[in-house]
Amino acid sequence: MNCFLSAVVLSGLVCAQASSLQVAASPERPGATFPAKTQDIPVNVALLPNLPVLPQGKATILGGTINGLDRVREELILRTFGGGRIKVLFDGRTRIYLNDMNAGHRRDLRDGQRVHLDTMLDGTKIFAKNIYVLTSTPTGESYGQVVSYTPSTNELQFTDSLSSAAIKLRLAPSTRVRQQEHLIAPTALRPGSLVSVTFETEGDGRAVAREILLLAEPGDVFQFAGRVTHLDLRAGVMVVENLLDHKSFEINLTSSLALPGNDFHEGSNVTVSIAFEGTCYVARIVTVNSPSAK
Repeated sequence: MNCFLSAVVLSGLVCAQASSLQVAASPERPGATFPAKTQDIPVNVALLPNLPVLPQGKATILGGTINGLDRVREELILRTFGGGRIKVLFDGRTRIYLNDMNAGHRRDLRDGQRVHLDTMLDGTKIFAKNIYVLTSTPTGESYGQVVSYTPSTNELQFTDSLSSAAIKLRLAPSTRVRQQEHLIAPTALRPGSLVSVTFETEGDGRAVAREILLLAEPGDVFQFAGRVTHLDLRAGVMVVENLLDHKSFEINLTSSLALPGNDFHEGSNVTVSIAFEGTCYVARIVTVNSPSAK
């Protein structure tokens, strides 16, 4: 049984953008030939296919520099501020912003621009819902698992949970490292720990952490109440949505776990005790709080 952590802590904006039909020569499709007069070609708009709906799920913010732009395939290569290259898709549903506020267009995107993206998984691919072209100091957010922290260089390396990219950040004297509401030493960032990071880039392009939140360490045990949104007893996995913050946790059910009776099903309100084991959450105790109709 594969253990996969799917707790996602970042939220995003759901925006839609209407696309227009361009028949005349377009700078977005270099080398393509189109009729010069659009008025000579009648178009029945009702026959045009609708764009697919936006991918569902939580969003992750990625920051970096556009390091390759293909307007025909509608994809870009993002060189992240923390290092690494990620392919991101975009299309007519993607909203472009200039200076964080002004609406832009896909033709405004250029190689070398500093951007941050609201991204979601569309199957196995990363899709940009919103692209913000930055003119000031770029900032970003990421969530992932610590690979290493080197005190001599004040460098943190972790793996982003969405892109699986290895990200390196430098900790400055002003960097806040905390666990819940308490400040902690950076040396507490042990390999395997889950972290949420906000960062910005300096003039030389290096990423500097502004704040690091230590979410969980291997061996930590948590207890919370929530609603079962998915249950697969054969695969030994369930997903529970925390009632307090509405974050979802994929939890493994071991064969030795004593499960509740008939009241335990999708839609049940439960209290769970779970242990973080480095690669997944494992249920220790599951209790049904009150019966709920199937």
